[in-house]
Amino acid sequence: MILRFDDTNPSKEKEEFVDSIKYDLKCLGVNYERMTHTSDHFEYLLEMMIKMITEGKAYCDNTDVDTMRKNRGEGIPSP
Repeated sequence: MILRFDDTNPSKEKEEFVDSIKYDLKCLGVNYERMTHTSDHFEYLLEMMIKMITEGKAYCDNTDVDTMRKNRGEGIPSP
């Protein structure tokens, strides 16, 4: 098992949560082979996102947050 922590904003992550999860897993007898963080793979993820956008398999929406929330609530598709 790979224990992966989603730390998409590493500066806001708290080590106490990581320690708590690791402790809980140990108490449950759950072992993991290695531990990773999403931030360990940012460069690769960026490369793949750019590739998918370039191939037309994904898109990036730069709509501001307020407009996006309003449109989502009203069922208006993203431009």
